[in-house]
Amino acid sequence: PDKHAARYIYTVPLLELSERALAFAPDLIFWPETSVSNTYGTGDARETVAVTDAINSLVRRSKIPLLFGARDRDGEDLYNALFLLEPSQSGSLDVQRYYKSRLLWLGEYVPLSSTFPAIADHIRQQGGTTFAPGKGAMTFQLGKYKLGPMICLEGLYADYVRDLATDADILVNATNDAWFGNGMEPPLHLYLTSFRAIENRRPLIRSTTTGHSAVIDIDGKMRLKTALGDRGVFNESVPVYPKLQSPYRLWGNLPMAFGFLYFAGWFFILKWRSKRPSR
Repeated sequence: PDKHAARYIYTVPLLELSERALAFAPDLIFWPETSVSNTYGTGDARETVAVTDAINSLVRRSKIPLLFGARDRDGEDLYNALFLLEPSQSGSLDVQRYYKSRLLWLGEYVPLSSTFPAIADHIRQQGGTTFAPGKGAMTFQLGKYKLGPMICLEGLYADYVRDLATDADILVNATNDAWFGNGMEPPLHLYLTSFRAIENRRPLIRSTTTGHSAVIDIDGKMRLKTALGDRGVFNESVPVYPKLQSPYRLWGNLPMAFGFLYFAGWFFILKWRSKRPSR
């Protein structure tokens, strides 16, 4: 793919690293969000065809499932997607797709662009991107386990991940934090996302383009955490537990709502008492 995919700055190194990863005989290879900067499997551009063929060849040859981020197109709609590719016994590939549902305003989605397509057309003409939203939380089936996919900032929405974790045995978060360089955003993003493992009592695997990638246990312990800018193959076993309950899984945001109402009630009571005439 090197000859035809020079602009795929993440895909080509990831293909090379995946060849090294085969030595571990893993159950799954996990690439980050936007591992393929263009579409996978759709389109006839030379770069798209070359990268699609290289990815398919890797999975067929190794017989190891691959989870990776790319774009997907359905008619006029463009999606920020995660793909799970698995080799089948017939030699073909089974493909599962997840489309990002919680899009970043003004970064991935412009309000009213779905109502007024001319807005989206204008953004594309200026070199920008507008994605269509997915249909919500879903799971990938990988052997006897279910993976709960989320892309980038979706891991910050506690209510969304709570719905996702209802069926999922393992949470998977694919992220691209390259936009933020070596500042405070990448570690902040990691630690905020790690709360989802604790809240839902599900292990979480996080794969990022520039760091931090991590494997997080249900108590928040980092079984694996890469440094910013690390490039390499990281092999880690992921503990899978019976579906455990937690206060957040049972009650969601209700305790917070009741707490707010309790303190708001006391605030108005004290305010009312302060206005009563003294005897």
